[in-house]
Amino acid sequence: LSGVTWNAALKNRILGEAHFLRGYYYFYLARLWGGMPLFAEPVKPSQFGTTPRASLSETYKFIEADFKKAADLLPLRSGYAVADLGRATKGAAQSYLARAIMYQIGTDNKNAHTWQEVYDLSNTVINSGQYTLLANYAQLFEDEGENSTESVFE
Repeated sequence: LSGVTWNAALKNRILGEAHFLRGYYYFYLARLWGGMPLFAEPVKPSQFGTTPRASLSETYKFIEADFKKAADLLPLRSGYAVADLGRATKGAAQSYLARAIMYQIGTDNKNAHTWQEVYDLSNTVINSGQYTLLANYAQLFEDEGENSTESVFE
């Protein structure tokens, strides 16, 4: 990418977005098919079709690690320029981490998560000052509601 200034903040944001997106897509896949083959490094040709599936518990641990790393690296919603609205944020990573934990409670006997964790993570996002409810609920489903103050990730 010529012309791009690679400073630490940009590098961290891009890494955070990559961790968020990997966690996001693994979370979607885990809900559909359970445990998945886990790849933390680029896939080598010798791994095609030979990597075993991890258990659902291992998959959720992998997902949680990605969302936690993303939350550490990503800026708050207010840290983005208007042109960058819709990118993954610290709030989005924390929200999806809470959601991943919520999905595990009661369905995975190997996890030690509690509803208090979900509550605490959710409150962190709600009380961050980055998000508010829209006065008109119908706006959420219209073009002007895209990436509104109510949107955590779009």
